[in-house]
Amino acid sequence: MLNKIDYIKENQLSDIITFTKTVVKDITKKEDIHMHPVSARLAREDRISNNDKLIDMSGISAPVSAIGEFLMKEKGAILINGFMKEIKQILDMFETYFKSSIELRQISLEDIRKKVNMFRDFMRNIDTSKKEVTLLLNGELKLLFESLDEDMMAEIRR
Repeated sequence: MLNKIDYIKENQLSDIITFTKTVVKDITKKEDIHMHPVSARLAREDRISNNDKLIDMSGISAPVSAIGEFLMKEKGAILINGFMKEIKQILDMFETYFKSSIELRQISLEDIRKKVNMFRDFMRNIDTSKKEVTLLLNGELKLLFESLDEDMMAEIRR
């Protein structure tokens, strides 16, 4: 955007735009430079007074439209990227499923039974450990409460 066009004579505007584009091209090393000459002051006055002539004179409609188009393109690109990621996740799930199916077909039924039995033993060990820990904690809590009761009785006697 090139602001303050309301201070420039109309015959000077094209020279200023050409010069500014050249400077921006040199800095950015890009050839496709879009320049939107605007008057922010006139656009603001239009907002205050609702004078449609001022909005046309301000030139603000062109960059607003360009920004809207840019945002719509970006929104579309973001949506497409999101869909692509979801599709990739679904394909990855299918790949995992098929690989697992192939691997399961290669494992003998006897090996599967051994692994299921090992898992059951593991779960029984966990259940036994859980019961032992519960008993230990209950015993510790009982000792703690007894000690607390003794301390309270000693305080009461004092």
